[in-house]
Order: sequence, then C-alpha cells, then structure tokens
Amino acid sequence: MLKGIKGLPVKREACVIIAFLALLSLPLAALTEKEQDKSSEALNNSKTEASSRNWEIIADSMIYNGYDGNYEGNLNPVLQFTDVDVFGSGNCFNLLFAGIFLSLDYTISQKAEIPFNITIHTDGTAKLLGSDFTFYEKGEETDWTLKGPGCNLAVILSRDMDCGFSIKTTQLMNFSDYDSNDTAFVSPENTATYTGNLDLSYTYQPNEDSSESSFPVGFQIMAIPEVIYQLNYEDWGPEDNLYTHDDTPAYRGLYQVSCYNASVKRVNWKGQLSYLHGENLYQLEKWAVGSTNAFNGGPRLDGYYPGEFMTDESFLLNMNLQIVSIPDRVEFLVSYDAFYYGEKERLYQGSAVDLFVKLGNKASFNFRSGIGWNAERDFLPVGMTHNLLFRYTF
Repeated sequence: MLKGIKGLPVKREACVIIAFLALLSLPLAALTEKEQDKSSEALNNSKTEASSRNWEIIADSMIYNGYDGNYEGNLNPVLQFTDVDVFGSGNCFNLLFAGIFLSLDYTISQKAEIPFNITIHTDGTAKLLGSDFTFYEKGEETDWTLKGPGCNLAVILSRDMDCGFSIKTTQLMNFSDYDSNDTAFVSPENTATYTGNLDLSYTYQPNEDSSESSFPVGFQIMAIPEVIYQLNYEDWGPEDNLYTHDDTPAYRGLYQVSCYNASVKRVNWKGQLSYLHGENLYQLEKWAVGSTNAFNGGPRLDGYYPGEFMTDESFLLNMNLQIVSIPDRVEFLVSYDAFYYGEKERLYQGSAVDLFVKLGNKASFNFRSGIGWNAERDFLPVGMTHNLLFRYTF
C-alpha cells in the first residue's frame, strides 16, 4: 500500500475530543483499497449505472498511551466517492477527501486488449496548515516534531494470472517538505524520493467440492522487493547527530507466507509470517511497525502505537481467529502478534479483540482494542491502543 506522507511513522494530534478541528489538521498516510469487482450484468443493465456509484462517510479514531503515561490519539473524518463502472467502461474512479488531504485514483480494468489493470494515483497534503508528526527513534519518543506537506504521484500495473499467480508493480514519486519545532533540529526539506517495487504472489485455494484435494488448507506466498532512491538527499536531524546517506539507492523487501482455512465457516483462522528486510535504508524509509487502522497500513503489531518500531530487519507473526456470530452482521475476532525486533534482538508481543457490527444495509462500525504485553511505558506495564471505525454509505 502506498504512503501519503512518505516514511514518517506517526502523527500526533493535540487532543482527540477537539473533533471539529481534526477535519482541518488531518494527515492521512495511506490509500484505501479499490473495490474493482463487478458482475457481468453491470455492463448490460442501465439501472446499475447509478448503483455503481456511492458516497461514503468514514470516521476513524485511535487512542493510545505513550511512554510518559499520557493518552494521545487522532480522529480522521473522511468523505469518499467511488464509481466502479465509470460511464459503463468497467473502469474505477475513487476520490478521498479529508480536510487538507486529497487523494484521487483512476483504474483501467484488465481487458482482452489491455493485459493489465492500470491505476493512476495522486494525493497531497496542503501547505496551509501542514501536519504534525512526532519523531520516534528506535522505539523511543524524541523531543522533535516535524511539520509539513507532502504529495505522491504513482502508476500501478497489476495482473491476475492463471494457476493462482499475480503480479503488480508500483512506480511512485514522493515530494515532501518539513519544518521542525526545534532550531537545533535540521528538518528534511524539499525531498524527492523515487520508489519502485514488484509484488509477486501465489495463492492456493483448495476446491471445497473436491474430495481429492491433497492439501485442504489455503495458503499464499508473497514477495515484494523494492528500490528507493532520494534524488536530492541532504543531511538532517539533530545538529550534533545528523542522519547521513551515501549516493547509492536503498533496498527493502517484504517476504510473507500466509495460511488459512479453506472454506468460510462460523469459525475461521489465519496465520501469517513476515520477514522485513532492508539494506542501506534512509532514516524515514525503514519499516514502521505498530498498530494499524483504515488509513495507516503496514506491518501490524497490536497494542503499540503506529510506527513505534523503525526497523531494518525483523520478523513478524500475525494470527487471527474469527467467529461469525450472525453472518454478514456480527463478527468477533481475536488476534495475537509476535514481533522480533532485530535492532534490539528482543521479542515484543501484542494481542487484540475486534468487534464488527453491520447496521442495516448502509452503516457499520468496527471496534478494536489492543494490548502490548511488554511495551516499555513509564506509567503502565503494557501498551494500549483503541481504534473505532464507522462507515456510512449513501
């Protein structure tokens, strides 16, 4: 998933309860996934043209306890428009607006004459107010806050092939400009960063109706090698300890194996093991590991705030158990995460409970509460994160 504000691990709002101001100071950092699936009837029935479009109001909030025992958080009110069949072409358009943040996507669907899905993406955060970020280093909060805008421009090509294989490549340019709250801290100004990756995956889904299946568990193998190059790198950071980098590119890789129960039942499970690797990484391009939400993706470690760990090389295990109480209405999920932090050679563990409830045909909410069992906090022996997501479609 692409990042709206490239590389910065976490944002810090003054107070969650000032919801009115949050709309003007929102620094979203990610893209939502596009729903590109549609039935063949949609191209032949004129009545489906209106139904292919929908507006959605999304409110996403997160609260977590910091090192000093104080609770911090953010509120993300978002307006999203999606058309999965633009003028009957089968192409998809997505607009996401959140105060000073705007994101646009246009996807040309794979056809006989077009061998790939082609997505053009752009997003940006306005210079007007900028976005405040607390800078974390090696899992510890610093006294520096970075403030500034950023924008992305990307082209994405993807294709689902026979026998469970899929391929995707992303070519991204990010432009950022930051100011610091401390004159003794040199901020990263006017940075232009190129990122190119190749996403390769194989998915095995056994046939539920076949008694001859020799392996009844579904699984997926994924590899995403990535190259990153900052065109105009300048040293930045605290004046007595500047972050430097040579003229050679940086490399990252995400290698992942997942397995899950083959058929959807009342009780479902999934396990996922990830290897996060990096070589010669820029300081803000390291893997950011912590809690995630609808607009802040990445490697998930429940109970720890977003981007708490910045790492070059680590392992992450995610396990989920889903209980469907009422099909398509109420779901309950329990998760366990284990993160081996390579820099400290230490294992961090977290877990969460998640409740999803669908209200009628247009509204739903999702509440997730996580505990970081060995988070290093001054006031409590554990870390705590609480995330509430509300959606209304009209």
